Amino acid sequence: MFTGPEEFSIFFKDQKTPFKKSEFKSKDGVVTIKVPEKIFEDKRFFEESYQDTGIEFNYGARVNGKEFDPPIIIKRES
Repeated sequence: MFTGPEEFSIFFKDQKTPFKKSEFKSKDGVVTIKVPEKIFEDKRFFEESYQDTGIEFNYGARVNGKEFDPPIIIKRES
């Protein structure tokens, strides 16, 4: 879940996304992104998911004309 000003968006870079779309616009200052339950079974991320470092997604946040880009790393539960 991302919160911010009334209008902002979260977008995935490099065409790498676990979703059918790559950009999510806020609604009332909130963007909720639910990671697919079977992400580790997704053939697009198969090799990366078994390297024990998790699956990394580069995304950005567009807020008030500025862009920020921390990574999202999804790891298996131990």
